[in-house]
Amino acid sequence: MENFSNKTIIDEEIIIESNSCIFLGPNLKLVDCVVINKQTARGIQFLDAEMVGGVFQTKKKLTNWQEHSVTFDSVTFKGNFLGCDLGGRLMKSHQIIMD
Repeated sequence: MENFSNKTIIDEEIIIESNSCIFLGPNLKLVDCVVINKQTARGIQFLDAEMVGGVFQTKKKLTNWQEHSVTFDSVTFKGNFLGCDLGGRLMKSHQIIMD
């Protein structure tokens, strides 16, 4: 498993597979990355993370995903998010695209 803590990742694609749980953080900053999620809401956790720019795309419907330890800034969300609280958001533009 790749280490997703104490680093800044710039302009990379991160695929969260459906066969294991993943923790993104602590002290993780994703800059202009594409995160492709194939996991359910229970299998993905952000811990003191920040995502600036880029795309967060979910391939599975995320239902009631409560994520409060991540900050999103100018991120485009793609996929099906039902009853989700996506944590801290700076007051900048966000785009949500529902499939």
